[in-house]
Amino acid sequence: MAQRHGLERPLEWIHGLQRHLEQILGLKWALESALEQAFGLEQTHGLEWANGVERAVECTQSLKQGVERTLGMEQALEGRKNWLVPE
Repeated sequence: MAQRHGLERPLEWIHGLQRHLEQILGLKWALESALEQAFGLEQTHGLEWANGVERAVECTQSLKQGVERTLGMEQALEGRKNWLVPE
């Protein structure tokens, strides 16, 4: 029945979702680190502070993209799961 509805490998979807969530957490930690570095450098070196802010912006963009990919996978998985519900 699962194969008929395109869920022949539901664990692959779950593991893919888990990998995306792990990537998001990694990006979150990188963002926090970049922000801490940026604010610490603000007081001592203007150019280094600007580089830290730029890195924080890049991390934020990556984080946003990771969240969007994860939400897309989650919605696709939810849609496939709903196919299994008898009408």
